[in-house]
Amino acid sequence: LSVLKAGGVEYILTSSDNYERYFAATAPKAGTPLSFIHQNGRRFYETVFNSPELALVREFKPSTWNLGPTIRIYKFRN
Repeated sequence: LSVLKAGGVEYILTSSDNYERYFAATAPKAGTPLSFIHQNGRRFYETVFNSPELALVREFKPSTWNLGPTIRIYKFRN
């Protein structure tokens, strides 16, 4: 997150379509390139969801008007 913040990123948008695959899906075979990608993705989203550097600004959950995934918008704290 520090690299993103240093680069001027103010907001992080997440989609349950993306992050759920790292938490709900079966992990790829250990030691493979896909396993490495899976571990890094999971670590990234765990950091976003638990970081004191980020504040959840808005969450859009599926509803009658939003048939898509859950979208979360996080803002870096100053």
